[in-house]
Amino acid sequence: EGTTAAVLEFREKWYTRETLLDIAEHGVESVRVPFGYWITVDNESEAYPHIRGRGLGYLDDVVGWAEAANLSVVLDLHGAPGSQSGEQQSGYLSHSWEQGDWDAEGSLRAIEAVAQRYAGRECVIGVELLNEPLLDASRVLDFYQRGAEAVRRHMGEEVAVIINLYEAQSIPTHAWASFNWLPAAHHPNIVYDIHLY
Repeated sequence: EGTTAAVLEFREKWYTRETLLDIAEHGVESVRVPFGYWITVDNESEAYPHIRGRGLGYLDDVVGWAEAANLSVVLDLHGAPGSQSGEQQSGYLSHSWEQGDWDAEGSLRAIEAVAQRYAGRECVIGVELLNEPLLDASRVLDFYQRGAEAVRRHMGEEVAVIINLYEAQSIPTHAWASFNWLPAAHHPNIVYDIHLY
């Protein structure tokens, strides 16, 4: 109970309206906002072992503050159910993680919830479908297709669908497969995000 209270207090105080205003005053024009799938579910038991708290209320705050500060927003599914990597940035560090642990359907539900909730919010310029996935193209392409369709269905073509190409050795495979799977003629405004460390 003490840990839960500490996490909730941290969430309420770490980023505030003043934080976004300060960012804008320093010349930043856009913010990438990571979120875990657990804030999109209906109750705390579905979020376990993560702490749901106010759920999408946290994103509501940031989107509202960004609008007030004239910042644009990219919403980023940073932590997917079952983890997309087994690495700490996914919200679930596991040395025994396997690709089959990732829940594509649960990830799609999180994208659908966010796309539907923030449809029509002019400050939202992009939705990143997964952060730094360690997933083979064969495992993730159907999710990318369906995730792109969910964003388009609710948010239209003016909101970018962002696909993260994380592992350098998989970039050619992902890019080739994705360009064929998500051709620009059918899916305009697709952005590829490459993280090189």
